[in-house]
Amino acid sequence: MKIILARHCETDWNVQRRMQGHTDTELNDTGREQARKLGQLLSDKKIDWIYSSNLKRASQTAEIIATIVKAPVKLDERLREICFGRLEGLTLDEIRQVDRDPEAQTAERWDFRHFGGENGGDVLARHLSFLQYLGRQETRTALVIGHGSSFCAVQKHLGLTMGLRRGDYQVIEYENGRAQELEFFRDSQISRKE
Repeated sequence: MKIILARHCETDWNVQRRMQGHTDTELNDTGREQARKLGQLLSDKKIDWIYSSNLKRASQTAEIIATIVKAPVKLDERLREICFGRLEGLTLDEIRQVDRDPEAQTAERWDFRHFGGENGGDVLARHLSFLQYLGRQETRTALVIGHGSSFCAVQKHLGLTMGLRRGDYQVIEYENGRAQELEFFRDSQISRKE
């Protein structure tokens, strides 16, 4: 099965560099335009289904793309971003006042439980459960709309290129818990893996 990973598009909180996590923010005008452009880029991929986080910024991205690629959308809460707990809504500067070294939180070490959130293992388990579910579906090509931090945990676990930005996408072949990267699209450049 081919899976195309893409991040949700821009929100006002992205512009303000606020931690979103489970906070249910919506796309801004730029985000809606990014989603339309992403839909156009993906229009030749023969997408059977679009699966999306149930947070508005992801589901709105999915719905806009769906009108272009003509595929149904299914929301799944397992695709949600990591919960940052009390850090949600804060900027990186504000977080530095609460957590002296926020950059030390890496995909392997994420642990926001002391702020009332999740840890990286929780997020990875949710996403791997979703991938197991997806592997049992009769789908040839699925677009999965999710979130940057959560996708980083999954990409690292599967040995894939990390760092999807808004407007990027990554095509992988996924079977029996293993993934092979086929294509990584960034800044109008496609990198194909042989």
